[in-house]
Amino acid sequence: MEPEPEASAVPLWIHKPTEPHRRTVIVLHGRGDSGPDFAPLFLQYSGSGFSSKTEGPDGLVDRFPNTKFICPTADLRPAAALRGTPIHQWFEISSLAEPARSEENQIEGLRESVSMLHKLIREESDILQDSKKVFLGGLSQGCAVSIHAILTLDEPIGGFFGMSGWFPFVAHLENILGLEAPTEESLKDPDVDNINAMCQPPVLSKSIRTTYEPGYPNSVRLFAPKANVTAEKKLEALAFLRNTLQLPGPTDSSLSVLSTPVWIGHGAIDRQIKCHLSFQIQQALGRIGMKAELKIYDDLDHWYKVPEEIGDIVDFLKSHS
Repeated sequence: MEPEPEASAVPLWIHKPTEPHRRTVIVLHGRGDSGPDFAPLFLQYSGSGFSSKTEGPDGLVDRFPNTKFICPTADLRPAAALRGTPIHQWFEISSLAEPARSEENQIEGLRESVSMLHKLIREESDILQDSKKVFLGGLSQGCAVSIHAILTLDEPIGGFFGMSGWFPFVAHLENILGLEAPTEESLKDPDVDNINAMCQPPVLSKSIRTTYEPGYPNSVRLFAPKANVTAEKKLEALAFLRNTLQLPGPTDSSLSVLSTPVWIGHGAIDRQIKCHLSFQIQQALGRIGMKAELKIYDDLDHWYKVPEEIGDIVDFLKSHS
């Protein structure tokens, strides 16, 4: 498989569909990686044991012959944590252990990377004549920037899948949406105990799947919600993200982006980006009105799990196509 050369401000690794083009999947690498290095391993994985119930070849490109896969490469940016050494990163981050540290330094890169993604999504939507035939995914920092991208679009896309990531500026959204920091009483909640158990080895003994939907009775909660979130509060949350990235403010129609389906996967023993940060993603997106599915994988550090997680992504793409 050879990538298609593309004239772009951001280098694009592209796999053309081998059947009539029906879908585009854009996948973002993590910090310090690149599209050409990340894409072949992620998209062409060949092995056995997919969790997908559908039979067929194992590689993502083989599973979806009518899909164009695009893997951009992040710009080179000086990394403060590496004494200013330039690396490929979607935005500057001071600490992976504490992603919220010095968030103001993340804004410039987030704005530029989100703008690039919006342009790419619009181009593919025009080609396919339907934004819901475009999907976005990302690993680690690629997941983080993609969440901002889907929430600041003007229309929903087919779906978003994130792996081992976090949600920049999520604490600000929690305040707007009425999510309170844990109290001594709320930490006694059995759901919180479950979260702690899932994210701390060696307690885990199996992978656990849970779904958060507004009003879903068995949803996993990180924080105690106050009350139902109004449309006005949802718009206020979207406006905060847009204002942070210096984008035009939302309109009532901007709420349509909340219909984008979301799937999140994370390793239980991730030592770089702690797995409770994915629960935080699920909580915030669910609170704002999105359907966000989360799966935690035991014995997985900071990566994606082969073959189980790849198989779950296959299932997600198939179920929303």
